[in-house]
Amino acid sequence: MDFVIIRAGFGSLLKQKDLKFEDNYRKAKAAGLLIGFYWYSYGEETQDFINEARTCLEVIKGKEHELPIYFDLEEQSQLRRGKDFCSAAVKTFCNEIRKTGKETGLYISRYYLQTVIDEEIKTWPHLWVAEYDVKLNYDGPYEIWQKTSIASVPGIDGHCDLNESTVAFSLPKTKEDITMSRQSAYEKMRSELLGRSIDVDGYYGPQCWDLGVYAMKNYYGGHVIHCGQSGYAKDIANQRRSNGILNFCTDVGLNSPLQPGDICIWGDCPACPVSHIAIYDHDDGQNAVYFLGQNQGPVPGRVSIDRIPVNGIIGVFRPKHIKGEGDAKPKAAPKPKNGAVLNSIPSDFHRENATFTVTANKIHIRQAPSVSGKDTGLYYARGQSVNYDGYVIREGFTWISWISASTHTRRWMACGENHGGRTTVPYGTFH
Repeated sequence: MDFVIIRAGFGSLLKQKDLKFEDNYRKAKAAGLLIGFYWYSYGEETQDFINEARTCLEVIKGKEHELPIYFDLEEQSQLRRGKDFCSAAVKTFCNEIRKTGKETGLYISRYYLQTVIDEEIKTWPHLWVAEYDVKLNYDGPYEIWQKTSIASVPGIDGHCDLNESTVAFSLPKTKEDITMSRQSAYEKMRSELLGRSIDVDGYYGPQCWDLGVYAMKNYYGGHVIHCGQSGYAKDIANQRRSNGILNFCTDVGLNSPLQPGDICIWGDCPACPVSHIAIYDHDDGQNAVYFLGQNQGPVPGRVSIDRIPVNGIIGVFRPKHIKGEGDAKPKAAPKPKNGAVLNSIPSDFHRENATFTVTANKIHIRQAPSVSGKDTGLYYARGQSVNYDGYVIREGFTWISWISASTHTRRWMACGENHGGRTTVPYGTFH
């Protein structure tokens, strides 16, 4: 959640200020969200819209905000009066706001934008369009799409509206904004490793040791550390004083809270009978702890994130630096425009050859990895499978991709909801 547009009030009178406005504004500021405002209109004459704008400005006086002030046009008594009336109402309100130097725009449903708003307003930069569907069926330019009114957001009781922006709203950039944090560096490493099979020494196939030392050498500024007398990963912890791991990692002990990127080593224990090495990823606050590792999940020899008991850990080593940490942040991959087609491999593409079997009722196939991507009119239904050659993470979804056998063009399909680089709500199974 990056931004919020708060209702300031409705009508022409100060007493019509939204009763929750101050509380909503305070909470949004505390959460560090970008803030905009909207004013619900009941106006019937030109002076009404001027008064509504002035009342709105009085309500938000002294409030910092990064996003525009939107005129909310949705009363049926207004919409029934047609294009001339509605367009004049929008311009009157917004012109009054602009006199103060503030940015302003229009909130309206997609249907009425197309039927009661003139062409000039449709070119405005700040259009917030509502349509509760899997995509916005509008080909013109817009800034925000309101996609549902029944979303659930942590910290908010009951349902709320959910919006998606086509632009990157942002605060003035700080050093933290333009350089990669440790968390971001770890997430980049994780995205590059997930699904791969890594065999460093060419012996015994991809083992847990291979991923651990590969990360040490390629991401943590260290070197390959071989196992000792036992031949298992536990030797790395037991021989920490002599094998060089402390040159690029800190031994944080067994009582420090784990951080993403920490190298964890198990001794012989019920969970790992011949020891194990993996990298801490996250926990869910319910004593369920998840690790990035190899040869530990349902697919042998594949890097995955899996739940492993922490009992049995004999060493935790925190890298002093993760590759990319402190570097300039890479530019985000651009969102496809409405109806876009992406028939090539983008820079954020992760190669992975696997099979996906649908467990949802059906999933539409698109020509770009976006809910705005052109719909092919085809879909995969529950129980059907597709072989794919890679995926991207965009718009809160994981999109798998493959080359169509019939058209020889690239196809894209959302295989699940993605949060923090993980497919947390899969729409099927992978094998």
